[in-house]
Amino acid sequence: MLDKERLEEIKKLSLEQKWTFPRTFSALKEAGVESYEVWVPYHEIIYHGGGTQFVESHPQSANKVSVSENLKIKPLKEAISRGRKRTINFERFLDAIAKAGVQTYNAKMAESKITYVGKSGDEYSENIPPYSGR
Repeated sequence: MLDKERLEEIKKLSLEQKWTFPRTFSALKEAGVESYEVWVPYHEIIYHGGGTQFVESHPQSANKVSVSENLKIKPLKEAISRGRKRTINFERFLDAIAKAGVQTYNAKMAESKITYVGKSGDEYSENIPPYSGR
């Protein structure tokens, strides 16, 4: 079963301590998250694990973003790189991938893989590098 308080703690610590994405991914996996999906236009995350799910709704300040019609790989890769390096915050990351045509993305913890999906069903996947403990 997912522990909502633990997920909130991971989110808080990752922001305060500016964790790398592999570290955050690893912490979520250790907390029992088996997968999660992000609905980009609404800034909504749905965590799955142990037969349960937890929905983290978008902040009240976030506006629904418009998603471009076609998936554009180059701007998507650039946004992913900036997000992993923490040069942009999560809201700006979502805005950037929406402009690159991402409607939703899905993380599979066991596979260490994220798949970005466009409106027409086009996909782009990347493996998450392992967290080295640094």
